[in-house]
Amino acid sequence: TKETVTSAATSAVTNVNDAPTGGVSISGTAVENGTLTATTSSLKDADGLGTLSYAWLRDGVAISGATASTYKLGDADVGAAIKLQVSYTDGNGTKETVT
Repeated sequence: TKETVTSAATSAVTNVNDAPTGGVSISGTAVENGTLTATTSSLKDADGLGTLSYAWLRDGVAISGATASTYKLGDADVGAAIKLQVSYTDGNGTKETVT
């Protein structure tokens, strides 16, 4: 006679977030009236990449309305450091931000 013994169930299995790898970079020439472009081709996430959102920063502060993958430099940017921040929600629902 075949017998079966079943163990108690484990607790609920939880997601372990896989951090993004690669990164983002900026291409273009940083001169007044020049255009900077977000380069995200090396950005990877084992949990899956969601839709990318862009935020351009001037001296560490988000630039109002600068949420496209490109940014045209203006008078206010002269002498400032421009940085790019890319955010997305991965396939497991974790919000990720890469700079």
